[in-house]
Amino acid sequence: MIGTLYDFEPISFSSNNTMDAAIASVAGADVSGSTPATAGYGAPSTSVTNATVGLEVQKYGRTTGHTTGTVAEINATVSICFQTRGPFMCAQSATFVNQFTITPGNFSSGGDSGSLIVDTAGNNPVGLLFAGSSTHTIANPIGPVLSRFGVTIDPGDEGDENGNGGNGGNGNGGDDDEVFDIDLTVNGYKVRGVKNADLTWNGSDAGEIDIFRNGVYVRTVSNTGSHTDNIGSRGGGSYTYQVCEAGTDTCSAQVTISF
Repeated sequence: MIGTLYDFEPISFSSNNTMDAAIASVAGADVSGSTPATAGYGAPSTSVTNATVGLEVQKYGRTTGHTTGTVAEINATVSICFQTRGPFMCAQSATFVNQFTITPGNFSSGGDSGSLIVDTAGNNPVGLLFAGSSTHTIANPIGPVLSRFGVTIDPGDEGDENGNGGNGGNGNGGDDDEVFDIDLTVNGYKVRGVKNADLTWNGSDAGEIDIFRNGVYVRTVSNTGSHTDNIGSRGGGSYTYQVCEAGTDTCSAQVTISF
């Protein structure tokens, strides 16, 4: 055994889903942040990107190893069968929205689910492989998955440059040599074991503010000077926040909190 189930996103069979994903707690010495140097593509970048039609991508999976393909569709709605009745009838299916698909059909096969899909230009993570057919592979966009679990892509040998936000999950950070227009403070806490973060900021007169967690856009809110982010997961972990005037690069420094 190399890991223990830490958190997962339940699948609904009565409403739309956006991901089929889980994370495990592992011992660092038992796993690697890279694919095989010769048989794979090496290490993924820590900078994620969005799927676009025509984007060339690659993955390294348990069954088919290293394969390449092309994004065929984005914002796709798909129905996935989870339980069959006989050889031809689906007894229980779930609907997934805002997914993307990849061709050709041999990009993946059974047993490749959970593979990280990255672009071929810079190994930037694009999606999480979770289903497929003889003609297409289906993937969850990686941004919402990272945001849901409050995690980032493992930087591998490059190391993690995020600082510890202080005791009790409080954080206030940034590069001392860089001047930021917005001053951000983040306070992390738990309610019945579920993680939350209170963000407060000043220095902006904009009407709306974009919230980012771990480099992934979360939502746009009215500029009231504060916002509570319900992270929604339990346990420990670190989270890096930044706020920007909506649609601009006028931002705060990044602030990291730890639970």
